[in-house]
Amino acid sequence: MPTVKDRSTTNDGARTTPDLIAEVLFDDISKGRLEPGQVLRQDDLAARFGVSRIPVREALARLAKTGLVTVEPNRGASVTIFTEADVIEVFDLRLLLELDLLGRAVPKMTKADLEVAEEVLLKAERGSRTKEWSKLDTLFHRALYAPADRPRQLNIVMTLRTLFEGSLAHQALPARTKDWLKDHRAILAACRSGDPTKPVRLLEDHLKRASKVVLERLAAHARDKANRQEKNINRSKPVLEIRPNCECCDRDLPNGDPDARICSFECTFCARCVDELFNGVCPNCGGDFVRRPTRPLAHLQDDPPSTQRILKYHPERERLHGRNAGKSLKHGR
Repeated sequence: MPTVKDRSTTNDGARTTPDLIAEVLFDDISKGRLEPGQVLRQDDLAARFGVSRIPVREALARLAKTGLVTVEPNRGASVTIFTEADVIEVFDLRLLLELDLLGRAVPKMTKADLEVAEEVLLKAERGSRTKEWSKLDTLFHRALYAPADRPRQLNIVMTLRTLFEGSLAHQALPARTKDWLKDHRAILAACRSGDPTKPVRLLEDHLKRASKVVLERLAAHARDKANRQEKNINRSKPVLEIRPNCECCDRDLPNGDPDARICSFECTFCARCVDELFNGVCPNCGGDFVRRPTRPLAHLQDDPPSTQRILKYHPERERLHGRNAGKSLKHGR
């Protein structure tokens, strides 16, 4: 990818190099290009972005503050692994703090406060299909809670709200954008009455459904990962479990069978066909046979056959089967 200019400060308000690197890594994490638990080596990232290690270190520190990256002394940085317990804990805290904030805010809301919330909601609706959707969603909730005039509690809520931002689990939410926008509109409409009962109830339902969606996405990602790992295990199974067959007579040749013969181009035959019909030369490709009753590991990793018998179509087989049965034929190059 293109390198990032190594600039630590700017005078025109432009983003710094650590900002740009953090933004790219944030996107990589949210899109799954960097998976939970993946190690983030500073040297590798510095080479990738064409910068020194200093801006990379600063970018990782910024991502660590959001919770997306975990930095451990003497072990370096890695993409944070969010567990089901993490999600449940964060949403439990959000329910406690956000419902309390809204309950305190509604009776204090002025006409100006409602107009600000309406304006932010319109921006959130217009930007709901862009990558800014999460920030706009947060701004709307901030506008709702601000009249409570509890800045410390509000800061804690904003930190909790951004904790999963960029994680794979959080990316499940845009699929329900229409539902979330409908919820926002209903909550704001209920706030206009000045009675916190209904808006607090709507917000509680809103947060609980968001929690459910995030947990379902997290579980789906865990299943996908387990399936990939299982496939990798199956791809690397010992070759003794793979059962090819003679491409001439279809004789079953379990790997490990001393009568199996494989040519230098992976064609498989039994010893009888090789000796009696082909005179030690592969009729398909002209390659020499070797006494190797297994297939090369590199080949299995690139294109592992199934554990069933492997059948291939070879014109030579049809030609040979057309000859008189019982005849011992010699086949040269």
